[in-house]
Amino acid sequence: MLPFGISTEEDSEDRKPLKKIPETNAIFENVNKVNHQSDEDPETLRISIDAKAKVDIGEFSERMENPRVGEPEEALDHDMNPEIKMVPFGIF
Repeated sequence: MLPFGISTEEDSEDRKPLKKIPETNAIFENVNKVNHQSDEDPETLRISIDAKAKVDIGEFSERMENPRVGEPEEALDHDMNPEIKMVPFGIF
């Protein structure tokens, strides 16, 4: 491992995933089985959904459009207690 948390290619090969639940292998075996079955069936359309980390929505300081024009806008200093949380995702 290099200083400041920088890793080399050799370091990354030795590391294991940080979060792996006991069911991970069974889940991927099932996914591979179902994918193979869908590949063989011409009537099946495979859809993939990719979700990202939750995004806080609210009046946060980094969301000001143009802070140097006109009156200063009131914004929260931190992103605590967001108005809502959303999960961005895509369907392929």
